[in-house]
Amino acid sequence: MEGEISGEAQLVDDSTLLEANLGLTCDPRLEVAEYALLIGLHLARSGVVCLQSNSHTQHLLAAHLLANAIEARGYWMATRGVTRCRNPISTFVRAEEILEKRGSEVWLRKERSQSARRAALAKHEMPGGSRDNKEKIRSIWAAGKYSSRDICAEQECAALGMSFSTARKALRGTPDPA
Repeated sequence: MEGEISGEAQLVDDSTLLEANLGLTCDPRLEVAEYALLIGLHLARSGVVCLQSNSHTQHLLAAHLLANAIEARGYWMATRGVTRCRNPISTFVRAEEILEKRGSEVWLRKERSQSARRAALAKHEMPGGSRDNKEKIRSIWAAGKYSSRDICAEQECAALGMSFSTARKALRGTPDPA
């Protein structure tokens, strides 16, 4: 028979069937999402009772019940939530608006930062960019034309369009020319 609760989980989108299966009547009739919240609260209460036992089996049952309660609450929050329920509390509505605004501001800040980072990396990777110049001065040093890294950096920095300190830093840790 349709609407019966069997050993298998059934998806029920009809609040009349839910009322009949649960044996309760609500006036006004609850919405499907509100049943999820109601069942979630019941599961949470049952889970807490099981946690108070000293039995290992009861603790496992509590974990299962609490996981189902969290899932039911998540369904309710996704479909209705605190601010889309029948009688929302204005404080919650305002809090959700503030959180949503802050979330979007954080997202925009992150996106701007990532965009700037990508642009800087692209500029460094361009021919004649900082990475290209670093490789050029390292190859000049490796050629053995200069007796010290300081002299190499001093003589070649202007030709490469970089400062002396940048050229010298690029030569740090390089092996001596053969």
